[in-house]
Amino acid sequence: MNRRVALRKRKKQQKRVTILVAGAGIALCLTIALIATINIARIQLDYNNSAKEYADLRAFAPVEASVAPAGSSDAPGASGAYASLGQAEGETLQALESEKVKSLSEINADYTAWLRIPGTKVDYPVVFPPNNEKYLKTGFRGTANPQGTLFVDVRNQQAFGGLHAIIYGHNSQNGEMFGALQSFMHGDYLADHQRLELTLKDGTCLNFKVVAVWKTSVSDKVFTLYGADDEAIRAYFGSVSVLADARKYLTLSTCTSGGSDEERLLLHAVLE
Repeated sequence: MNRRVALRKRKKQQKRVTILVAGAGIALCLTIALIATINIARIQLDYNNSAKEYADLRAFAPVEASVAPAGSSDAPGASGAYASLGQAEGETLQALESEKVKSLSEINADYTAWLRIPGTKVDYPVVFPPNNEKYLKTGFRGTANPQGTLFVDVRNQQAFGGLHAIIYGHNSQNGEMFGALQSFMHGDYLADHQRLELTLKDGTCLNFKVVAVWKTSVSDKVFTLYGADDEAIRAYFGSVSVLADARKYLTLSTCTSGGSDEERLLLHAVLE
């Protein structure tokens, strides 16, 4: 009799423990799901805030070359954005553009150019920072921003004064910043989006043509060309099937989707 009572008690205890364990497991799963939901919501909020920041900044962006017809300039590959307009209209637009540049420089003293690839989401200000870490998690206005700001490698002695420059940007999963560059790996997309515009803060518009996109590692020689002479730079681009006699080269660099931490996607463009 006592044995039966003890057996019943043991079964009840085991059942109680099973219920408690199951309840704890369910609570843990719900907690994990809640934390994941909060993190996803936080990431989405960060993306939305970043997108709004740069959408607002586009009010200060230079006029697109398609709106301001190209003319002549002393700088190779540069378009005189107001050359084909009437004198009064041209002077008015030029004054407006000067105010825009002034506004961008007042917002951020590191502002150096505006980068645009027509038909894509790439339409952002570019900074020339004091170091290569400052803008990894900082927006153009100086506030925390996980998508950062496009920036020129500080190891360039001049932002865009030399034969070659690299612009870095995050591979954002929502397609912002340099997230759009992944699409260039498809031949048809590349063929339809070969035009790249870089408007310097002095108003000079440099028109580039995208000629190559490929994946490589952080140890690629392109990341060691700072301070190299023009011959070495041309030799590198010739070795990766890019024109060796271009007047100027521009490289856009970002991380890859699904690749290793050491992998990079490079987009090479040459001055037209």
